[in-house]
Amino acid sequence: MENLEKKYRQDRLSRKELELLRQQVNSEERQKMEARLLDIWMNEDTENETAVSETEIARMKKAIDHRTERETKPLRRLGIAMKVAAAILIPVLLISTITLYRQNSRLNSKEIIVSTGSNERAHVTLPDGTNVSLNEKSSIHYPAVAFSSGQRHIRFEGEGYFEVKKNSHMPFSIHTCHLEVEVVGTKFNLKARKDEQHAVVTLDEGNVRLTSVLSRQSLAMKPGNKVTLNYQTGNFSLETEPRKETPDWKKRQFVFRNSRLEHVVKVLEKNYAVTIEIAEPARSEDLFTGTITASNLHEALDIVATTYHLIIQYTPKKILLTNKKHQP
Repeated sequence: MENLEKKYRQDRLSRKELELLRQQVNSEERQKMEARLLDIWMNEDTENETAVSETEIARMKKAIDHRTERETKPLRRLGIAMKVAAAILIPVLLISTITLYRQNSRLNSKEIIVSTGSNERAHVTLPDGTNVSLNEKSSIHYPAVAFSSGQRHIRFEGEGYFEVKKNSHMPFSIHTCHLEVEVVGTKFNLKARKDEQHAVVTLDEGNVRLTSVLSRQSLAMKPGNKVTLNYQTGNFSLETEPRKETPDWKKRQFVFRNSRLEHVVKVLEKNYAVTIEIAEPARSEDLFTGTITASNLHEALDIVATTYHLIIQYTPKKILLTNKKHQP
């Protein structure tokens, strides 16, 4: 190490030698380092110091008190020791800074992904305090050092309920394949699945601005609004009246209002990944209003069967709903 330190003071270190010096200094015990620095100070090479004439020395002796001279010597020695310490620590700090910069750059390129599978739910708290509840088959993507650069951007696919932390100086934006959502602080439900034909946004609180990726059409939402984006046209449709059907997936239930039996069955088929057939002569024209669980298939079918006076018949490939027992 002594040779490396000397070469550093002479500005003759190569990059590899500088890295080696850093490693040796970092691994050295503090007491040993102090002792070695003191030894360097005591044996400091003065051959390169600027020569001072006898006349100048005499003048300085007259101008400086002997006691003051004694008191400044330790300071001079301390200054030499500090110079040696700085000679070693400066490259160490420099290399550490470069290392941290490189690590931070690698971290910037990484992405946090939270996703859910079938019948899975998840809750995510983003770095800014925004809370996101993910429905099944959904995903959220954001940088590992998200929001540290004065921006709040995420990518999203699926369905989720957002409670965005308010920050008027840093708008929150969501990017999907077909829709861009920008908010400041609000609560809303976003459904934007790739395998469907529409994206749906329902606003509970605050204000939201939507932009279609296809048409670049923009629309400002207010609380109580429900907006549907058509993927093929890129156009929005706005509803201000209460919805006829409100799937409360956060509570693991569906709320239907005046819905036909066929529609209720389709919702259950998709949620439970089963095939349900309505066999004649079931009264399928009757409208259904009520709540059905989204977490228990048998309980959900019992509610439908009781409401429509149906019999449930389970077979290996499908479920039959009929007024009489299924005959093979």
